Amino acid sequence: MASRLFALLIGIDNYKSGRIWNLEACADDARRMKQWLVHDLHVSSTNIALLANKEATKRRIEDVFMSHLVNNPAISQGDAILIYFAGHGSSMPAPRDWCEGKPRHVQVLCPYDHDTMGPEGRVAGISDRSLCSMLGELSAVKGDNITLMLDCSFSSMQLAGSRHDRRGLRCTPTEKAQKEDLFNGLWRGAIGKRFNGERGFHQDNCPTHTLLAACKPGEMATEWKEGGRFTQEFLTMKKAIPLHQLRYFEISERLHPAGRVPQHPVCLGQHKDRVSLMASLSSLTRALFPYKGTRTAYASTWVQSWCRRGHRV
Repeated sequence: MASRLFALLIGIDNYKSGRIWNLEACADDARRMKQWLVHDLHVSSTNIALLANKEATKRRIEDVFMSHLVNNPAISQGDAILIYFAGHGSSMPAPRDWCEGKPRHVQVLCPYDHDTMGPEGRVAGISDRSLCSMLGELSAVKGDNITLMLDCSFSSMQLAGSRHDRRGLRCTPTEKAQKEDLFNGLWRGAIGKRFNGERGFHQDNCPTHTLLAACKPGEMATEWKEGGRFTQEFLTMKKAIPLHQLRYFEISERLHPAGRVPQHPVCLGQHKDRVSLMASLSSLTRALFPYKGTRTAYASTWVQSWCRRGHRV
């Protein structure tokens, strides 16, 4: 029986703009995440949408978010949903009256066509305000059992030096897009809705989803050829520790990516003390229950029965 988990996985190494340096391991990280879901958690491949490189334009990401997640009749209220992004993040000066509070910068995820001209003007990424609104719409129809994993960073204002010096950093400046492009690209559902932009994606009490981010604000997410430090550490840790036994914040506390710059993963959200989404799957594999004998059978049977009744562990 396939697990009741649905995922949108995005990995971008090669960018359309010649001003953005390409990365090396983001697409492979997204594929490794899919392999983990399919082979370890027995999630049906039809439950997973994967967008890599040229496929991951801003419009395509938004369209697949709606079709595969929000409007997907196969997803029931409370099913586990994972949204994973590996690629560049960036930040831009905040326009006047952009949102509540007085944020100096807007954090954006960089799709394949970031900072290039599109049919509706220059692409200014997927802003923190836009994605939070999208996640609010998803939560309203599918429940709040949603995990957002971001293997990127937003400290582009701190970048200096040559492109060679920036290799391995999942962060890029936005050189062409302007403040009006942020408004033009704003998710339609975000218009007129309240949003405190001072914390960007790092909303510490958000009720719609739980965030697992590669690093703290002000830090850099790093990679090497073998993968992003954050994703690699996560996929290594799950081999040693049954993730269904951990609460979200305990996962981030156990991740210690090694690299040339400090990087401290964080977990944020109103539900960060919940047991992680892996515990709410309706069919758990031996990879998650590495015990033998009756204890395994009892745990697996109990969790499956509990989830069938619509509860979370």
